[in-house]
Amino acid sequence: MTKPIEIGTAVKNRILRLLPSEVFDRLAGQLVRVELRQGEILYEPGDVIDLIYFPSEGIISLITRLSAGADVETAIVGRREALGLPAWWEGRTALQRAVIQVPGYAHCVGAAALRSTIGTDPEANELLVRCTDLALSQAMQSVACVAQHSAEERLARWLLMCCDRCDTRRFPLTQEFLAAMLCVQRTTVTLAAQALQRAGALRYSRGRLDVVDVDILRRRACGCHEEEWRRSKSILPPILDSEVAVAELASDPF
Repeated sequence: MTKPIEIGTAVKNRILRLLPSEVFDRLAGQLVRVELRQGEILYEPGDVIDLIYFPSEGIISLITRLSAGADVETAIVGRREALGLPAWWEGRTALQRAVIQVPGYAHCVGAAALRSTIGTDPEANELLVRCTDLALSQAMQSVACVAQHSAEERLARWLLMCCDRCDTRRFPLTQEFLAAMLCVQRTTVTLAAQALQRAGALRYSRGRLDVVDVDILRRRACGCHEEEWRRSKSILPPILDSEVAVAELASDPF
Protein backbone atom coordinates (compact mmCIF):
# COMPACT_ATOMS: atom_id res chain seq x y z
CA MET A 1 0.00 0.00 0.00
CA THR A 2 1.16 3.55 -0.70
CA LYS A 3 1.90 5.87 2.20
CA PRO A 4 -1.25 7.66 3.42
CA ILE A 5 -1.19 11.45 3.26
CA GLU A 6 -3.63 14.02 4.53
CA ILE A 7 -7.00 13.88 2.81
CA GLY A 8 -7.52 16.61 0.23
CA THR A 9 -10.65 18.32 -0.99
CA ALA A 10 -10.57 16.99 -4.55
CA VAL A 11 -12.79 13.91 -4.20
CA LYS A 12 -13.86 13.03 -7.75
CA ASN A 13 -14.90 9.44 -7.16
CA ARG A 14 -18.49 8.95 -8.24
CA ILE A 15 -19.39 6.47 -5.51
CA LEU A 16 -18.19 8.76 -2.72
CA ARG A 17 -20.07 11.67 -4.28
CA LEU A 18 -23.25 9.64 -4.47
CA LEU A 19 -23.25 8.66 -0.80
CA PRO A 20 -25.93 10.39 1.29
CA SER A 21 -24.37 13.55 2.74
CA GLU A 22 -24.73 12.42 6.35
CA VAL A 23 -23.02 9.09 5.56
CA PHE A 24 -20.18 10.80 3.70
CA ASP A 25 -19.69 13.23 6.59
CA ARG A 26 -19.24 10.28 8.96
CA LEU A 27 -16.91 8.52 6.53
CA ALA A 28 -14.77 11.53 5.59
CA GLY A 29 -12.75 11.48 8.80
CA GLN A 30 -11.69 7.89 8.12
CA LEU A 31 -10.66 8.34 4.49
CA VAL A 32 -6.98 8.75 3.69
CA ARG A 33 -5.56 9.88 0.39
CA VAL A 34 -3.00 7.59 -1.25
CA GLU A 35 -0.92 8.08 -4.35
CA LEU A 36 -1.42 5.51 -7.10
CA ARG A 37 1.95 4.77 -8.68
CA GLN A 38 2.14 2.99 -12.00
CA GLY A 39 3.05 -0.67 -11.71
CA GLU A 40 2.25 -0.96 -8.00
CA ILE A 41 0.26 -4.06 -7.04
CA LEU A 42 -2.54 -3.41 -4.56
CA TYR A 43 -3.88 -6.97 -4.28
CA GLU A 44 -2.69 -10.41 -5.24
CA PRO A 45 -5.07 -13.39 -5.53
CA GLY A 46 -5.69 -14.75 -2.03
CA ASP A 47 -4.91 -11.47 -0.23
CA VAL A 48 -7.42 -10.45 2.41
CA ILE A 49 -9.21 -7.31 1.24
CA ASP A 50 -8.85 -5.00 4.20
CA LEU A 51 -8.74 -1.69 2.29
CA ILE A 52 -11.24 -0.31 -0.20
CA TYR A 53 -9.94 2.21 -2.74
CA PHE A 54 -12.02 5.00 -4.29
CA PRO A 55 -9.90 6.43 -7.16
CA SER A 56 -10.26 10.06 -8.15
CA GLU A 57 -7.52 9.95 -10.80
CA GLY A 58 -5.76 6.99 -12.39
CA ILE A 59 -6.70 3.50 -13.54
CA ILE A 60 -6.40 0.19 -11.70
CA SER A 61 -6.54 -2.99 -13.78
CA LEU A 62 -7.92 -6.30 -12.54
CA ILE A 63 -5.77 -9.06 -14.02
CA THR A 64 -6.51 -12.78 -14.20
CA ARG A 65 -3.64 -15.19 -14.83
CA LEU A 66 -4.51 -18.16 -17.03
CA SER A 67 -3.12 -21.64 -16.49
CA ALA A 68 -0.82 -21.18 -19.48
CA GLY A 69 0.76 -18.18 -17.75
CA ALA A 70 -0.88 -15.42 -19.81
CA ASP A 71 -2.31 -12.37 -18.04
CA VAL A 72 -5.73 -11.05 -19.13
CA GLU A 73 -7.41 -7.86 -17.95
CA THR A 74 -11.06 -8.41 -17.01
CA ALA A 75 -12.05 -4.98 -15.66
CA ILE A 76 -10.75 -1.51 -14.86
CA VAL A 77 -11.36 0.63 -11.80
CA GLY A 78 -11.31 4.42 -11.99
CA ARG A 79 -13.24 7.33 -10.58
CA ARG A 80 -16.55 5.72 -11.56
CA GLU A 81 -15.85 2.62 -9.43
CA ALA A 82 -14.19 1.34 -6.26
CA LEU A 83 -11.64 -1.42 -5.71
CA GLY A 84 -12.46 -4.05 -3.09
CA LEU A 85 -16.11 -3.16 -2.67
CA PRO A 86 -17.29 -6.76 -2.04
CA ALA A 87 -15.44 -6.63 1.31
CA TRP A 88 -18.10 -4.16 2.43
CA TRP A 89 -20.35 -7.14 3.19
CA GLU A 90 -17.87 -9.37 4.98
CA GLY A 91 -14.24 -10.44 4.97
CA ARG A 92 -13.23 -11.35 1.43
CA THR A 93 -10.04 -12.41 -0.32
CA ALA A 94 -8.96 -11.06 -3.68
CA LEU A 95 -9.58 -13.26 -6.71
CA GLN A 96 -7.43 -11.25 -9.13
CA ARG A 97 -4.31 -9.14 -9.19
CA ALA A 98 -5.04 -5.42 -8.91
CA VAL A 99 -2.28 -3.36 -10.50
CA ILE A 100 -2.07 0.38 -11.14
CA GLN A 101 -1.78 1.06 -14.88
CA VAL A 102 -2.36 4.84 -14.99
CA PRO A 103 -0.98 6.84 -12.04
CA GLY A 104 -3.14 9.14 -9.96
CA TYR A 105 -4.61 9.13 -6.47
CA ALA A 106 -7.40 7.54 -4.49
CA HIS A 107 -9.07 7.78 -1.10
CA CYS A 108 -9.16 4.55 0.84
CA VAL A 109 -10.82 3.25 3.98
CA GLY A 110 -10.70 0.02 5.95
CA ALA A 111 -13.40 -2.49 5.06
CA ALA A 112 -14.53 -2.78 8.70
CA ALA A 113 -14.68 1.02 9.04
CA LEU A 114 -16.82 1.29 5.91
CA ARG A 115 -19.21 -1.37 7.20
CA SER A 116 -19.61 0.31 10.58
CA THR A 117 -19.99 3.80 9.07
CA ILE A 118 -22.64 2.83 6.54
CA GLY A 119 -24.44 0.52 8.95
CA THR A 120 -28.04 0.01 7.96
CA ASP A 121 -28.49 3.24 6.01
CA PRO A 122 -30.84 2.05 3.22
CA GLU A 123 -29.79 4.56 0.56
CA ALA A 124 -26.06 3.92 1.06
CA ASN A 125 -26.57 0.15 1.07
CA GLU A 126 -28.62 0.35 -2.13
CA LEU A 127 -25.88 2.45 -3.75
CA LEU A 128 -23.15 -0.08 -2.96
CA VAL A 129 -25.28 -2.98 -4.16
CA ARG A 130 -25.95 -1.19 -7.45
CA CYS A 131 -22.27 -0.27 -7.90
CA THR A 132 -21.26 -3.88 -7.28
CA ASP A 133 -23.81 -5.00 -9.88
CA LEU A 134 -22.34 -2.50 -12.32
CA ALA A 135 -18.79 -3.79 -11.73
CA LEU A 136 -19.94 -7.35 -12.45
CA SER A 137 -21.68 -6.10 -15.58
CA GLN A 138 -18.44 -4.50 -16.82
CA ALA A 139 -16.53 -7.76 -16.34
CA MET A 140 -19.19 -9.73 -18.23
CA GLN A 141 -19.18 -7.19 -21.06
CA SER A 142 -15.39 -7.46 -21.30
CA VAL A 143 -15.56 -11.24 -21.68
CA ALA A 144 -18.12 -10.90 -24.48
CA CYS A 145 -16.06 -8.15 -26.11
CA VAL A 146 -12.93 -10.34 -26.28
CA ALA A 147 -14.93 -13.11 -27.93
CA GLN A 148 -16.64 -10.98 -30.58
CA HIS A 149 -14.66 -7.87 -31.51
CA SER A 150 -11.39 -7.04 -33.23
CA ALA A 151 -8.28 -5.82 -31.44
CA GLU A 152 -8.68 -2.36 -32.97
CA GLU A 153 -12.29 -2.07 -31.77
CA ARG A 154 -11.37 -3.25 -28.29
CA LEU A 155 -8.39 -0.91 -28.04
CA ALA A 156 -10.63 2.01 -28.98
CA ARG A 157 -13.21 0.92 -26.42
CA TRP A 158 -10.60 0.55 -23.67
CA LEU A 159 -9.16 4.00 -24.34
CA LEU A 160 -12.65 5.51 -24.22
CA MET A 161 -13.16 3.87 -20.82
CA CYS A 162 -9.90 5.45 -19.63
CA CYS A 163 -10.95 8.87 -20.95
CA ASP A 164 -14.25 8.52 -19.04
CA ARG A 165 -12.28 8.04 -15.82
CA CYS A 166 -9.31 10.41 -16.20
CA ASP A 167 -8.79 14.10 -16.86
CA THR A 168 -5.67 13.31 -18.86
CA ARG A 169 -5.59 12.09 -22.45
CA ARG A 170 -1.98 10.88 -22.16
CA PHE A 171 -1.49 7.32 -20.91
CA PRO A 172 1.83 5.63 -20.07
CA LEU A 173 1.07 2.19 -21.49
CA THR A 174 3.48 -0.54 -22.53
CA GLN A 175 2.92 -2.99 -25.36
CA GLU A 176 3.06 -5.81 -22.82
CA PHE A 177 0.15 -4.42 -20.86
CA LEU A 178 -1.89 -3.57 -23.96
CA ALA A 179 -1.36 -7.11 -25.22
CA ALA A 180 -2.69 -8.49 -21.91
CA MET A 181 -5.60 -6.07 -21.96
CA LEU A 182 -6.58 -7.10 -25.48
CA CYS A 183 -5.63 -10.77 -25.01
CA VAL A 184 -3.51 -10.70 -28.18
CA GLN A 185 0.15 -10.77 -29.24
CA ARG A 186 2.24 -7.60 -29.09
CA THR A 187 2.44 -7.48 -32.90
CA THR A 188 -1.38 -7.30 -32.98
CA VAL A 189 -1.29 -4.40 -30.51
CA THR A 190 1.10 -2.56 -32.80
CA LEU A 191 -1.16 -3.07 -35.81
CA ALA A 192 -4.28 -1.92 -33.91
CA ALA A 193 -2.53 1.18 -32.57
CA GLN A 194 -1.15 2.03 -35.99
CA ALA A 195 -4.61 1.74 -37.56
CA LEU A 196 -6.09 4.14 -34.98
CA GLN A 197 -3.14 6.47 -35.42
CA ARG A 198 -3.67 6.59 -39.20
CA ALA A 199 -7.34 7.37 -38.57
CA GLY A 200 -6.31 10.38 -36.46
CA ALA A 201 -7.61 9.01 -33.14
CA LEU A 202 -4.31 8.77 -31.29
CA ARG A 203 -0.53 9.11 -31.31
CA TYR A 204 1.43 6.12 -30.12
CA SER A 205 5.10 5.84 -29.30
CA ARG A 206 7.04 3.40 -27.17
CA GLY A 207 5.53 3.42 -23.66
CA ARG A 208 3.13 6.33 -24.27
CA LEU A 209 -0.23 6.77 -25.93
CA ASP A 210 -1.96 10.12 -26.52
CA VAL A 211 -5.66 10.28 -27.39
CA VAL A 212 -6.04 12.96 -30.06
CA ASP A 213 -9.70 12.71 -31.10
CA VAL A 214 -12.29 11.04 -28.84
CA ASP A 215 -15.02 11.24 -31.49
CA ILE A 216 -12.93 9.19 -33.92
CA LEU A 217 -12.32 6.66 -31.17
CA ARG A 218 -16.10 6.34 -30.65
CA ARG A 219 -16.63 5.68 -34.33
CA ARG A 220 -13.87 3.03 -34.41
CA ALA A 221 -14.85 1.30 -31.16
CA CYS A 222 -17.21 -1.63 -30.85
CA GLY A 223 -20.67 -1.08 -29.38
CA CYS A 224 -19.61 -2.26 -25.90
CA HIS A 225 -18.69 1.24 -24.72
CA GLU A 226 -22.11 2.62 -25.59
CA GLU A 227 -23.78 -0.42 -24.02
CA GLU A 228 -21.84 0.13 -20.77
CA TRP A 229 -23.03 3.74 -20.58
CA ARG A 230 -26.64 2.71 -21.15
CA ARG A 231 -26.38 0.03 -18.49
CA SER A 232 -24.77 2.45 -16.06
CA LYS A 233 -27.65 4.90 -16.51
CA SER A 234 -30.22 2.14 -16.05
CA ILE A 235 -28.62 0.93 -12.80
CA LEU A 236 -27.68 4.19 -11.06
CA PRO A 237 -30.19 7.00 -11.89
CA PRO A 238 -32.75 6.05 -9.19
CA ILE A 239 -30.28 7.10 -6.51
CA LEU A 240 -28.70 10.13 -8.22
CA ASP A 241 -29.19 13.49 -6.50
CA SER A 242 -29.67 16.59 -8.65
CA GLU A 243 -26.11 17.92 -8.32
CA VAL A 244 -24.46 14.66 -9.34
CA ALA A 245 -27.08 14.04 -12.05
CA VAL A 246 -26.06 17.29 -13.74
CA ALA A 247 -22.38 16.26 -13.63
CA GLU A 248 -23.17 12.81 -15.00
CA LEU A 249 -25.27 14.17 -17.87
CA ALA A 250 -22.57 16.68 -18.75
CA SER A 251 -20.06 13.86 -19.25
CA ASP A 252 -22.45 11.50 -21.05
CA PRO A 253 -21.19 11.02 -24.64
CA PHE A 254 -24.45 9.49 -25.88
